[in-house]
Amino acid sequence: MARGSASPLAVATHESTESLRSRLARRHLEQTVFDESPPVVVKSRAPRRPIPRDLLVLTLFCVGFVAIAEVLSRAIGAPFVLPAGESPALGTHFSWPVIAALTGYATLQIYSAVTGSHREGRDAWTRNLITDLYLVSLFIIVTYVHFHIKMWVPLINPRNYDASYLAVDNRLRFLIEGLRPIRHAIASVLPAPDLWYALAFFSMFSLSFWFHAAGRRTWHYHNMVAITLTELLGPLLYLVAPAVGPFLVERGDNPVATAAQLHMYGEYSALQATGVTWLQQHGGEYFTAPLAAMPSLHFAATCVLAYYAVRARLVIAPLVVALLCWIGIESIVSRWHYLVDLPAGLGVALVTIAFANRICRHRLEEKSPVPVTGDFAREGWRVAQPERWRA
Repeated sequence: MARGSASPLAVATHESTESLRSRLARRHLEQTVFDESPPVVVKSRAPRRPIPRDLLVLTLFCVGFVAIAEVLSRAIGAPFVLPAGESPALGTHFSWPVIAALTGYATLQIYSAVTGSHREGRDAWTRNLITDLYLVSLFIIVTYVHFHIKMWVPLINPRNYDASYLAVDNRLRFLIEGLRPIRHAIASVLPAPDLWYALAFFSMFSLSFWFHAAGRRTWHYHNMVAITLTELLGPLLYLVAPAVGPFLVERGDNPVATAAQLHMYGEYSALQATGVTWLQQHGGEYFTAPLAAMPSLHFAATCVLAYYAVRARLVIAPLVVALLCWIGIESIVSRWHYLVDLPAGLGVALVTIAFANRICRHRLEEKSPVPVTGDFAREGWRVAQPERWRA
């Protein structure tokens, strides 16, 4: 061996030491700190999916929902219809709530584009806009199918469970009577209180959509996925143990609601008597008028909206919680719903919230307070936050 040259054993030892140091340094770099230490840079575990997981899953659910409706339609011979006219439950044209929600959203987006007040770059803003429009499109499709299945309930499952649910109301009558003075006290300070059942619900939806979309968007996708799944799951549950509502045997404290209920029940009775033939002739006008009490999807949807408004710390969260309480009270006192409909609706909300949180959790992981730049960004590294920093 020539003098001055390293032995093979020394070279191997040196290379092994350097390899060990490299591995230790990389392992130290990849650790995620969950205590008071600052965030660290870690290697991304997987490349970004072309289609986000939550959008893909929601799309598949929507396709399956439409397929179920198509099967039901063929089985009973009921047609799909185009909605038309005024909704007796809303007291206005059926399209106005959707138009109002989209108009408010468009106004916020135009303002953001003109003033440049959006926090993300132009590409991210455009991507968010396209995603929001896609989510709204899925929601509209689900809602369209939702009302068809709701119309078809007496044709698919003609059994009726109103007597069973009313028996529970009679056993717990003290709860209903206890809610009446609360409802009257709130109504005494509300303008046109008899209109606030539907108004509160659609106001909650629009305000939540606007403030989530225009804000930090941390829980925006969770909210849209959960509310869409609620409208998807609900009509399938209507078929399990259907009921019309307690107004059949007792009038509520809201005369506007009572007039709408009686009008809707007249059309419901005509559908029961005539079947698909009546639906073929009057389905468009009946589209937003079908009756279904169990579960209460108004209460389920408002629970979802309230949960994510509070979770996202939206400025409107106190208002949304107040409206949730009003809808729960009014649904019972005005006799839209039986007492058992509300916990059933809450159960629907809990299921959809849990599922949305599961499939949307990567949205929280993407929120990073420190940007990664330079060589680290090019190699696919990101900042991992402690759990306590995640919004």
